[in-house]
This record gives sequence, C-alpha cells and structure tokens, in this order.
Amino acid sequence: MAEAGFGRKAKFAGSVLMLVTGLSFYWGYAYAYGDWNLFASGNDGVYSVVVFFVGIGLLGSILFRKKPAEH
Repeated sequence: MAEAGFGRKAKFAGSVLMLVTGLSFYWGYAYAYGDWNLFASGNDGVYSVVVFFVGIGLLGSILFRKKPAEH
C-alpha cells in the first residue's frame, strides 16, 4: 500500500512539474522576445508547446491529486 501512495505522489509531482515547465516556457519566450500575445500570428509553435505542457500538467494534477477510495 505504501508503494502505491508513493507512485501517486510521484505522478502528481511530475504533473505539477509539467505545468510549471509550460508556464515557464511561455514566460521565458515572452520575456526574451517581448511578445506576450500567445495567439498572435507566428507564435503557433510556442502556443503548441505551452498547450501541451500545461494541458498534460493540469490533467495529471486533477487525476492524481487525491488518494483513491479504498474498498
């Protein structure tokens, strides 16, 4: 049982890391190039990377945030 809890916590931590990576990538790109509009023409690649990392991070965070109910 203790190992299952560790696995869930590790997956949650990985999901939060993905979320932080996506937001950091957006912030770093916007700061470096002075272009804070993610939806502007020419930012398609940045938009794709940010949506991927933030989406996976949010989905994982939601799925692994609580312990599953024991029967």
